[in-house]
Amino acid sequence: MSLDFINIIPLIIIFQSTLFGIVLLSHKGKKRSSNYLLASFLLLLAVQFGLILLRNVYVIERLYDIMNVFGLLYGPVLYLYSASLIFSDFKFKPKFLLHFIPAVIVLVTWFFDFTFNPYTQNIMYVLIVSYIGYSIYRILNYRRVLKNTTAVQHTDLKWLQWILIVFAIILCFDIVEYLFQEIKVVFGITLVHIMVLIMVNWIFYKGLKQPQLFQGVSTRDQSISDEIVHNKVQQTHVEDATKEELNTIIELFNTEKPYTDLGVSLSSLAEQLGMSDRRLSQIINHHFQKNFMTFINDYRIDFAKHRLENPVDPKETILEVMYDVGFNSKSSFNTLFKKNTGLTPSEYKKKFSS
Repeated sequence: MSLDFINIIPLIIIFQSTLFGIVLLSHKGKKRSSNYLLASFLLLLAVQFGLILLRNVYVIERLYDIMNVFGLLYGPVLYLYSASLIFSDFKFKPKFLLHFIPAVIVLVTWFFDFTFNPYTQNIMYVLIVSYIGYSIYRILNYRRVLKNTTAVQHTDLKWLQWILIVFAIILCFDIVEYLFQEIKVVFGITLVHIMVLIMVNWIFYKGLKQPQLFQGVSTRDQSISDEIVHNKVQQTHVEDATKEELNTIIELFNTEKPYTDLGVSLSSLAEQLGMSDRRLSQIINHHFQKNFMTFINDYRIDFAKHRLENPVDPKETILEVMYDVGFNSKSSFNTLFKKNTGLTPSEYKKKFSS
């Protein structure tokens, strides 16, 4: 094999994708389905670039036709990976195999030396774009669900959204190269290959850590959030909160301070209050005019202000206060605190200490 510059990037992609894929497959964690799907995506990349390497070195024309199979697999795998991170109760179901039928058809026909080209290439591009677009839509919808049902930071999946966007950009350049000619950057290496290498490293840097930390939302959270949005759009009447319900909520927040629990959710809070999560959601949204995340974070910021104004221990740090009131992200805490007070936590503390 001639190891020239044009083959270096594919070799690196093969090595890194295979290594990261094996690490994910061997990891024992709660989000095993997510790890397996991400590993599948990386190993698909490794196999495809292995075939590209063979095609470059030995000029095997027949390998051009099988490349479409990988394109037809990437979309479903990325979509299912997104779903596995979004939903905490995600399980792989037999019906998901239907997503892979186009790839199976192309693979079988390739074995029998029959090809649908150029139609397969066009179908592949349409399907990948559709899957990426829908996956991004699901992530944006998921963020809305988070605001209505949880108050957890660092779970908005922006990193995954950017991976999908980068993959879409790679796809655009691939289409340009398909229609016109390859975009060479340096030493004959194409721009598409360089961008794939960047994406693989980004996945390793961000995606490898997130599945273990991420809890996801339930399908019930999804339905509650959809109901909230539907009620806002339709402007349907929602029964006003009773005095007893409001007193129960306010008393619990003043005495038990449930908002200091990092993992507080709509369901856990409703259970403490002895009411349904749908009813609690209605009260928060229509009486307090806030979504669940804002409702919880406002209490956290008020408690943080009280702690900084009246420190029990003069040596107490802002970081200690941040964790005690329920935040686990310094950037989120600082942003929300300044939005509420016009001052950073440090400035606020200094103001009252002096």
